[in-house]
Amino acid sequence: MEAQTAAVLVNAGIISPDEVRNKLIKNPDSGFNDIEDDLPEDDEPFNFGEEEQEGNGETPQNPFSMDNACFNLDEWKESDHPRNKEGEFTNGNGSSTPAKNETFEQDVEKVFESIKNKGDNRVKVDVGEVSEKLTNEAKKNGFDITGYKHNVDVSGVQHAFKHHGIGNEVIRGQIPITEEDIKKIPDIVYNYDKVTFGTKDAKGTDVIKYQKQMPDDEIYYLEEIRTGKESLTIKSMYKKSR
Repeated sequence: MEAQTAAVLVNAGIISPDEVRNKLIKNPDSGFNDIEDDLPEDDEPFNFGEEEQEGNGETPQNPFSMDNACFNLDEWKESDHPRNKEGEFTNGNGSSTPAKNETFEQDVEKVFESIKNKGDNRVKVDVGEVSEKLTNEAKKNGFDITGYKHNVDVSGVQHAFKHHGIGNEVIRGQIPITEEDIKKIPDIVYNYDKVTFGTKDAKGTDVIKYQKQMPDDEIYYLEEIRTGKESLTIKSMYKKSR
């Protein structure tokens, strides 16, 4: 068999390299009839733990074994891992703590400064993600706020100070809203005593109303449901004596 013909037949899968080898061994004129008839043995396969390794006496683990897998796909339950509208995993139950802005009290100072100095009225500060508790309560009232975030902006804080701040509320004999009350917003939205849906403002925007009892008074906090921006944004705030 000519070398070129043999190569074509092997590449085409018609014959195997072993068959060509045997042909050469049996042909006394091939020049290869004196090579070993048997192929050399493969190197000994890697020991994945059938025998103890010499030295420290430890048995190595097979890195490809399913025993070393991080989890078993058969045990995965999609219902135990809820997702938001974007397909991202969420906390999934009412007792879980949503991601919060831990520096809110410091960050909201930017809003106060903007109001005092008549600066940028677009300043906005995130409070944190909406809790599962509030999300479930909203669904009961026909609202889907999954994945929304609480935030405060200059307009809402300014409204609270203008209508329920030191000037007007003192004249009315009511308790005025202060900057310290604004800083309590995270506590109000995550630990409210009562929440009410179904109210609309003068523009027809849906509003959420929270009530939270404090040691000396009761705070009422209002948020707009801004569906376009998927946010719950401060509308106003006022206090009443207990």
